Amino acid sequence: MASLIATARVFARNLLANWVGLLADAVVAFFLTPYIISSLGLVVYGIWSLINTLIGYFGLIDMGILGSVGRYINYYLARNDDRRVGKVVSTSLVFRARQNSNRQLVEFWR
Repeated sequence: MASLIATARVFARNLLANWVGLLADAVVAFFLTPYIISSLGLVVYGIWSLINTLIGYFGLIDMGILGSVGRYINYYLARNDDRRVGKVVSTSLVFRARQNSNRQLVEFWR
């Protein structure tokens, strides 16, 4: 069975790929922004920018749940442990439901 731990070479390659991806995103955004502003206009661009910012904040609300669920589902699927896959899914659903109900209570009492 192959080792589950990534070697230093694989880690370095993945790290470099992530950095290249971030750099590519920044370059595309830098050159695309003037085109988007001229196409949409300043007011619509402002609304579009606000919506993108709000969507970005949803990533903070996630609190790492999405990544953790994906990791453990794949981990247990690789071991053919369907019972634990079900536990991961149900636990994450209960956590998200609880998180949403708490958020609604805060909004209600505010």
